[in-house]
Amino acid sequence: MAAPPHLSPDLPENEQARIDALIRAGHSMQAVELVLTLGARPVLRRVNLIAEALQGINLSGADLYLAKLRYAELQRADLSGADLTDADLRAANLQGADLSGADLRNANLQAANLQGADLSGADLRDADLDEADLSDTTLTGCDLSCANLRMTELTGVALDGIRCRYGELAFHRNGVDAAGARAIAASPHMTALRELSLVGNDVGDEGVHALATSPHLSGLTLLILSDERQVGPDGIRALITSPHLVTLTTLHLSCCHINDDGAQVIIDALQLPKLTTLSLIGNEIGDAAAHALRDAPRLARVKTLDLRFNPFSQNGR
Repeated sequence: MAAPPHLSPDLPENEQARIDALIRAGHSMQAVELVLTLGARPVLRRVNLIAEALQGINLSGADLYLAKLRYAELQRADLSGADLTDADLRAANLQGADLSGADLRNANLQAANLQGADLSGADLRDADLDEADLSDTTLTGCDLSCANLRMTELTGVALDGIRCRYGELAFHRNGVDAAGARAIAASPHMTALRELSLVGNDVGDEGVHALATSPHLSGLTLLILSDERQVGPDGIRALITSPHLVTLTTLHLSCCHINDDGAQVIIDALQLPKLTTLSLIGNEIGDAAAHALRDAPRLARVKTLDLRFNPFSQNGR
């Protein structure tokens, strides 16, 4: 008979019972030390290691389900292949740690320091990375489906081959540039993605063009590119004439410094057959362009055209 899921197949049942007893009694560090002494695959479910100094520790392949690692010092730790499902890693220091292949589904990594960490192939579905620092981190091939990346620092991050098996992917003020947008667009693991949000980044026309020409994003129904430094006529044209975005129903281009020239491109070239919502809030669209957008035949299917906070006069309303 297979061992129960809370037992290590590498440990006799009596040894695992000792470890579990230590954890229940609040002696988590002793349990960790015992596991490392035994040289077995660590099974440390629900272990409480809050604020412990664990720099350089080798917990590769460990079962750390529901582990409490808040504020823990885990610099350069080897957590490759570890099961950290539902783990609490808030404000943990994981700088330079190896988390490749780790299962971090639904883990709480708010404000964690992951600078230079290796998260390649990790499963981050539904993980909370709000305000975490992932600068210079490797996310190659990881699954970010429905992960909370708002205010997460992603400067210098390798996003090549990232995965999204379902739902949405949101990058809000993460420092994603054109290279990051190209990596997202080039990943063949985005076909199930339905909602992509890039708010307050700097992908520019080059990044917008990469997204628009990606066959891997053909399932998108919502695309948010708000608060970009600049989306020029070339980027707009690439988006609205994309043969890959034909299922798009909602497009947000708010606060992207779109002027009358950009508005004219939309008027002349819009080719998104299912688009029903277009947000152009807070751009630089004047009276004539505002009138023309409302009357444009190519926008006849658009039920919601949001032009608030543009500099047209009362006559342009």
